[in-house]
Amino acid sequence: MWTTCVFLALPTLLSSASNVDSLKPYAWGENVGWVNFQGDGTNGVVVKNTVLSGYAWCESSGWLCLGNGTPAGGATYYSNSSATDFGVNNNGGSLSGYGWGENIGWVSFDTSAQGGSRVTIDGTGQFHGYAWGENVGWINLDCGAGVRAVIDTTPPTGAIVINNNRSATNNPNVTLTLTWTDGAGSGVSRMRFSDDGSHWTAWEALTATTAHVLPTGDDHKTVRVQYIDKANNKSAVFSDYILLDTTPPTGSIIINDGALTTTKQAVTLKLAWSDTGAGVTRMRFSDNGSTWSYWMLPTATRAYSLPAGNGYHTVRVQYLDGANNYSAVYNDYIKLQLPGGKSSGATEASFSLAYSGSNPIVAGNKSDATLSVVPQHANGAVSYQWYRKSCGAPEQLFGNTDATLKLKDITAPSAGQYYCEGSDDTATVNSETVTVQVAAPVPMLGGLGLVALAILAALGGAVTLRRSKPGLHRRP
Repeated sequence: MWTTCVFLALPTLLSSASNVDSLKPYAWGENVGWVNFQGDGTNGVVVKNTVLSGYAWCESSGWLCLGNGTPAGGATYYSNSSATDFGVNNNGGSLSGYGWGENIGWVSFDTSAQGGSRVTIDGTGQFHGYAWGENVGWINLDCGAGVRAVIDTTPPTGAIVINNNRSATNNPNVTLTLTWTDGAGSGVSRMRFSDDGSHWTAWEALTATTAHVLPTGDDHKTVRVQYIDKANNKSAVFSDYILLDTTPPTGSIIINDGALTTTKQAVTLKLAWSDTGAGVTRMRFSDNGSTWSYWMLPTATRAYSLPAGNGYHTVRVQYLDGANNYSAVYNDYIKLQLPGGKSSGATEASFSLAYSGSNPIVAGNKSDATLSVVPQHANGAVSYQWYRKSCGAPEQLFGNTDATLKLKDITAPSAGQYYCEGSDDTATVNSETVTVQVAAPVPMLGGLGLVALAILAALGGAVTLRRSKPGLHRRP
């Protein structure tokens, strides 16, 4: 029968299942009888690569503590210099240090002073040799089957990811995502971190995500993590890096090569930018400093349409880098003077793109559709560019640069809103937005079903849909 005893003088241990072989748990002493190193299973002896911890049960003398598993000050081994930092050390299978029992006193695992030798553990986990107790004499750890530990010598593995694998950040406060595994081993128990590979944090409890503060200064920062398992096997060092960039980009804008005046609303912007960190990734424009275009990819030149009205017009640009730093707002201005002294409002209104087809267009799966616009009151040659809006910013449909857009073999991904951007010698305008819907494929129908579809089609053709007016604005 097992008797559970609690000794206030013994250190408090975190419960950890013993890794002593249940078929080979016993040592023997003439004065203590059988000593069960597996204890009660939960609080039995745990053999790690650097120290032993937990309790052995002596049938005649009660519990024998071999250490609490955590040497003082984060050291690798117990110092055995005080009553609060004692235990049995394991240095490559050679044991030393002391165990303690209330009814036994101190038990030494290095018996060279008594004419013996150190207790050892071989590569299979088998204990060899004798321990010495000042009150109980010799304890044979290799008697009969002896004591054998199932030792985990395989280090854990793991990974670390900073800010969901972003390449740059403008904030030193980041989030680490951590994963680990110890396979069939003793299980990962702690982790620690370093920014330089030399100075490490204290070992801490495992967590799947944790906050971390990067060192100061713009540069690439590497964060390292190391894991340790319950057998004190340390993993390799795993790392991830991110660019800390807190410096905003700079740039410029020039309208029509620096001209002071223009007779056309259609102008050309020359754009330049610089960023010593993550690099410029987007730019946007404004005519008034409060209403802005969507963020778009940076280009060295860009066609632009000035607002209506003769007089001075200012165009503003702002740049954004890969670390989400916003530049200052840069601007240039030019005076618009339309020929004959006409107001730009009257000239702009005369040019438009007329769309006369159905809106919305409901197309069958794998069918074709055609969208066409007709220029009205154009001044000079007209250039065309079609766009599609599905989610987010409009998508430029490359290669579609005439007044007709042909959609072939339409499927669900083709659905969205389409419009045409047209430019003549005086202005750039957009056609109305046409919604293209794609009907889901339907099963084959009998004669009655075909009749019903014909009726529905006839009714649908009789419906007149209201269309939005063509805009005179830049594409959204």
